[in-house]
Amino acid sequence: SLEGVLQRAQSSTRRELRDAQSAMESPSLAASFQTLREVALHSVALHECQHRLDYLDDRVVNVPEMLAAYVGRTESETRVNQLAERANAELSAHLSQVAREPQLAFTNLLQVAVFAMNRRTWGNPYSYAAIVIHEALAAQFGIAHGPLVQGGRIQRGELGNIYLALRTHSGEALSQAAQRAWHALYGVDLPPLTAVEATAQELGVQIVIE
Repeated sequence: SLEGVLQRAQSSTRRELRDAQSAMESPSLAASFQTLREVALHSVALHECQHRLDYLDDRVVNVPEMLAAYVGRTESETRVNQLAERANAELSAHLSQVAREPQLAFTNLLQVAVFAMNRRTWGNPYSYAAIVIHEALAAQFGIAHGPLVQGGRIQRGELGNIYLALRTHSGEALSQAAQRAWHALYGVDLPPLTAVEATAQELGVQIVIE
């Protein structure tokens, strides 16, 4: 929550956050904020739906070669490689967002790229997903690059060069490349998803009002 963030923030940051919150609640920005919120929620919904599809299809345990080069694989049911499987889940879901939303392709790419660019998040599943997404997209566009990980360190310069090269293309071209990259990684086409309006009863959801 905002209050939780404020409690952990410095006084100057708290003032900035409160000012930003007040500005976003003003009538002049409320409509724009609501539109952006709905777009973001739709994108997150696609991401979470992809997670569900991947678990249903047992795709998470089948780590692509490009990712396995960094994190390995699950060897057996008794020796589960949790890092590999979590990284694979995020790789599929984040790449699918880029593939499914041309109008947000670069925004969605940047959202996962920060995990590789920030040293504090190196080694977590998202950082490996970011590395492989850039590597896979570079392959689709024929973008030359050096090793993305060397000596246990993510080569942010190489990653940044790939990102800048990708920025020379349109969102539509990036989205199409992401579709091809997803297919190259998982051996099947990315399934289409369609948003539908549904009641809680239709979804089998029990709503509890306290």
